[in-house]
Amino acid sequence: MKKLLLFVLAIGVFLSYPLLGYAQIYDGLVWNAVPIKERRPDYSDGGIARSPIFTLAQAFVSEKVLLVEILCLVDDVSIMVTDVKTGRIVYSETFMETDKVLINLEAADGGVYQVDIIADDVSMYGEFSF
Repeated sequence: MKKLLLFVLAIGVFLSYPLLGYAQIYDGLVWNAVPIKERRPDYSDGGIARSPIFTLAQAFVSEKVLLVEILCLVDDVSIMVTDVKTGRIVYSETFMETDKVLINLEAADGGVYQVDIIADDVSMYGEFSF
């Protein structure tokens, strides 16, 4: 009986693992992770940034609010949000010594957007929709 209970518990944890990695609950809202990729000088698109040690930032979206968390100590970070379909920039700003940015995109129409995060010599991007 003990083995069966342990097996069911292990299966439950295994099946819920993807949910834990792609969403966070903060202040009662569900924040879905935006997969962030690194742009490198030797090729345009890198792989998805998986390790917080080597990742400049992570991003989450909830309804029409984008949360960008800066994970490394940088002096200036530029964040730009672009409508993928039209190429129109809907948000652009540079921040000094920040660790968290909340971006309200209520005025933007529904669709697919790209967030660009640039600091020092690191350029990252990710796509999300609402």
